Amino acid sequence: MTVQFLKTHAKRVLPILLKRLPLLGVASLAACSTLESVGTPANPERWLEREVNACLPTAIVFKESLKRYGVWADVVTYKAHDPIKNKNESHAVVVFNYPPGKDSYWTYDFEGSFKIGDGSAVGSQRGSTKNGGKGSSAAVDVKDPAQIAQMAEKSRFRSYRQILEADFLR
Repeated sequence: MTVQFLKTHAKRVLPILLKRLPLLGVASLAACSTLESVGTPANPERWLEREVNACLPTAIVFKESLKRYGVWADVVTYKAHDPIKNKNESHAVVVFNYPPGKDSYWTYDFEGSFKIGDGSAVGSQRGSTKNGGKGSSAAVDVKDPAQIAQMAEKSRFRSYRQILEADFLR
């Protein structure tokens, strides 16, 4: 009886699921924080991202792993005022150039990698302030930690937060 029920149920339900599988795939891609994050580097110490208040050690580990592969990266620490919670909060992100040698800059934290735009020169990077990429990438000064922090908040849908102070980790 149970086997017959499963066979009958599978014959009706399986075709419906197979027809909807492409829709589920599209929906899961649309649910991603950014489609541009596909193919960007990932943190080698994923367990660290689950820890509470681990943004700084996570950023340091990620920066060091990028540097091993010749990717320019720096850690930005900042304090921002959240008017919704009516309190100040501190955070750390990694700003990095990817792919290396291109004017494409990203920030990374436990929420993932987000493109913050096309930037100006960093070290030996050739740099540009024009919009040379896809979509509406804005020019970003990757030597200005406050601007990086603001772009990081904006790309994470928290543009309402006011950056109070920001600096590179030294």
